Amino acid sequence: MGEQIVRRTNEVALAAVYAALYVALVAVFPYLSFLLVNVRVANVLKGLVKFWPVGTLAGNFAAVIVGNYLFSPLGPLDVVLSPVVSTLFLAVAYVIGKKTFFTGLAVNALMLGVYLAWLISTLVPGLTFVGILPFLLAGVVMSDLALPYVMYRSLAKLKIPQRRAGA
Repeated sequence: MGEQIVRRTNEVALAAVYAALYVALVAVFPYLSFLLVNVRVANVLKGLVKFWPVGTLAGNFAAVIVGNYLFSPLGPLDVVLSPVVSTLFLAVAYVIGKKTFFTGLAVNALMLGVYLAWLISTLVPGLTFVGILPFLLAGVVMSDLALPYVMYRSLAKLKIPQRRAGA
């Protein structure tokens, strides 16, 4: 019982640290984090999901709410829908990534790029889904595939043990 409480406390603490770092990075790089550029430097933290899945997923959900509320030019739909979508896609990356993390992150980046193209083309007049998809995919591949994978590989070299969700 005591070990389970310690584990949950650690996950909550990790989620809080993740969320704080994520929002800070969005605050430092707001013009890179939204619309057509969409190289959200804060997504480097997604590389932690392989090591601490529960804390990373919970932290990601909270962080995207706060980051989008404070900085997104897209309004309430981005604040309400994007945290759910982002965290769901990260969970998919974690599940697929049990075999190969790069593939999990690649699927996450592809799904997120398509979602963002839909969201932005829906909310911003004059922009079409097909017209903006290549630009968004380029940015999202950098921020949701390359950066988190570098984070993951760096931590793996330090031999940090990977945890399973619920373990």
